[in-house]
Formats: sequence, structure tokens, C-alpha cells
Amino acid sequence: MSNRPKTQCVRVNQVYDWINQITNIKLKEKVPLKKGKCFQDNICLKYNVPCDGSKSILWNGADVKDFIGTFVITVDKHCNGEIELFVNGESMTSLTGGQSFGATIKDLQLIEIQCQDDPSIDYCKGTLDIQLVSKMSKAEEYKEIRCFLSDHQGNPLEPTKNGSICCMEQSNPADRRSTEIMMNGNVITLQEIAILIKGFITVQFINNQGQVCGTYVYPFWEIETFYLCAPIGTDVYCNVSKFHCKAEFVPHLEKCKCCINLSISISVCLSIYSSTNVTVELLGNECTPRSDVQNFGLKQSIPGSGLKVVQNTS
Repeated sequence: MSNRPKTQCVRVNQVYDWINQITNIKLKEKVPLKKGKCFQDNICLKYNVPCDGSKSILWNGADVKDFIGTFVITVDKHCNGEIELFVNGESMTSLTGGQSFGATIKDLQLIEIQCQDDPSIDYCKGTLDIQLVSKMSKAEEYKEIRCFLSDHQGNPLEPTKNGSICCMEQSNPADRRSTEIMMNGNVITLQEIAILIKGFITVQFINNQGQVCGTYVYPFWEIETFYLCAPIGTDVYCNVSKFHCKAEFVPHLEKCKCCINLSISISVCLSIYSSTNVTVELLGNECTPRSDVQNFGLKQSIPGSGLKVVQNTS
């Protein structure tokens, strides 16, 4: 029997291309304040003030603290006099019949109007609409914001565990667009691959006592484009190697009502590769297991003792 190697065919998985890439995902969310921490009220009233040059108070909220007020004042079209508008004691604008004015004011406490002294005009009337919203709870009330990968019910997940994050090719494997790029001085052809990354994160608010005082689950998703050597017939695989999530408060805006603005940053480190099964020819011989040896004596030395143990397997 000849021991000369023969050509053998082996079916193996061949990797065409492999990259590691970090994908960053940004979320902007609004968290509603708990009941009792937010108050909103709408005030609608009609006024009829004398045109004698004196100020008339339309609304006084001096006892109401930390409110944002949005108001619209309208002067009746039949009013021929000129009305001066004062907000928190300061002149804001002048209006005449048929005109209106609106604004949003922090700590809105006082709205007054003054109809200019005109003997030919007795009174001027109109309407005032006010929307009051309490200022948002300050971020300092929360000691910490935790952000972690979870399922849709808020249960923590291990990022690298299969299925924790959906990472898959979104493009059509049979119709990948090819493009030429310069790499190391050579022109190479790569395929455009669209990868879908999606999952859920949970944000928890921790107070100064270390208690969880709010838990919110948010979905995230992103479609990212990568370029790999992935010709027709290859499959693209995506694995998650690292995951990081961070949530921060955003300063409150006047337009924000009963909520807290959050900026959430998600970083996912992806390992993406293209491969296919190929047949490889190798030179070698087939081998089989050797036969077991029966009925032999095994001599063993015990280190440092000078003794030998003879074991008979018969």
C-alpha cells in the first residue's frame, strides 16, 4: 500500500471580508413627570377697562411660583383707543382695535393694560387667554440615570448574547450594489451592505436614596451602510462585541411642558463578515484509529521514592 499523499476534497467556510465597526445611535425622548410634580391650567377671561389713563390689572399671579405662562391678548375691533400692555410691571407693546399679541414668559406674575386717556372713548374691551404650566422638576432631584440594554419589558440583556440585539443584512443579497475604491494603492471592488441594528434600552432614574423612581423602555433602530467584499453567493453575518448606553438631561425649554427631555447615546461595536462554503483540495492520506493494546504491564516510578510500581492489566 502506497503512503504517497492523495488529493482530498474538504468542505469549509471561507471568509471573504471582515471588519469591526462602531455604530452610534442618538435618541431624543421626553419623560413625563410624575403626578403631583406637574400642573397645567388654562385661563380665559374677558375685560372691559376704562380709557382714563389708569392701569387695570387683568391677571395677578403673585402667589403662584415657578410657572411658565403663555398668553394671548386681543383688543376688540370696535375699540378706537390705544392700549399699552404691561407684563410683570414692564411695558411690552401697544395695541389698537382688532390687534392681538402673544408671548411666553417665565415666572408670569402680572398682566396689566393701560388705555390712553381719551374723553371720546369710555371703555375698551377684549379677551385674554393664559396657559400656565409649572416648571419642570430639576435634574438635581435624581442622583443618577441608568441606561442598559433590555427586552421590551425592561429585563436586562447581555449584549453579546445571540438575539439580544437584532443585527442583520437589510439589503438584497442577490442585488448588492458594487463600488470601486482605492485601497493600499490598488483599485478594488466592494459591495454596499445595509445592516439593520435594532433592540430595546431601559432608562432608570435613581434618587438620592438609591431608589428607582422611574423606569422607561425605548426601542432603538438604525440602518447603517458598510462596504465589504461580498459577491453574489456570499452571506453576510453580524455579531455584537460591545454595547454602551448613556442618558443625560437636556436643559428645559419653554416649549416643553410636563416632561423631562432626555438625550440618549447608544454605541454598538459590530463584527461584520462575509463568507460562503467552498470546496478546498488538500494533499493527504486518510487515517483510522489505531487498535487498543491489550494485556501489557505498565511500569511507573514514584518520584523521590526510588520505588517502582508494576501494574498488570491481565
